[in-house]
Amino acid sequence: MAVALCGLFAGSLTRAAEGTPPTALSASEAAALREIRTAAAAVRTVCCEFTEVKTMALLSKPVVSTGRLFFARPACLRWEVLEPVASGFATDGTQVSRWHQRTGKAERVQNESLPILQEVCANIMTWITADLDAIRRQYEVRILATTPVTLELHPLRPETQAFITMVTVRFAQGGTQVEAVTLLEAGGDTTELSFSKVELNRDLDAALFR
Repeated sequence: MAVALCGLFAGSLTRAAEGTPPTALSASEAAALREIRTAAAAVRTVCCEFTEVKTMALLSKPVVSTGRLFFARPACLRWEVLEPVASGFATDGTQVSRWHQRTGKAERVQNESLPILQEVCANIMTWITADLDAIRRQYEVRILATTPVTLELHPLRPETQAFITMVTVRFAQGGTQVEAVTLLEAGGDTTELSFSKVELNRDLDAALFR
């Protein structure tokens, strides 16, 4: 999941028709994006449950993981996998820590893995906050639907194209948060993320992010 998430959420907005050049947004598309911006601006914290379904050519059955996500502005994030193996990472905006069931403890990330995890955290927060300006920078984004808003992301950078072919992002009705993400990887594997039991603007303990 980490490699795939590193490339998420940036691009230039276009229409959904295959093979057509970028065009101006329709009135309904522009209104839908304004709704997302307005709703996301009011979000201070997010906590929710997630399910990740990874389908790989080498395995006969999908790999399913479940867990919890916590976010607090401006830059606090906790991604906590509960099943089948407890693991995850967290950042308070200055430091990143990670943990795994086999070690039984959390540790600060200070080696070559740090830049990767920092970028993972940054991009997850971009999607949680529906930062459409950040979404304009590294992906072409096609608007597939406006009710609910559904975006199709195609990477522009060759280094991202080496890992990701396409990402589909569906927002919840009202645009306050992302409801589902599907990643098609270059090798043909897919990752589906869905989010449920979303709570907005709940007070969160700072210790969650350390």
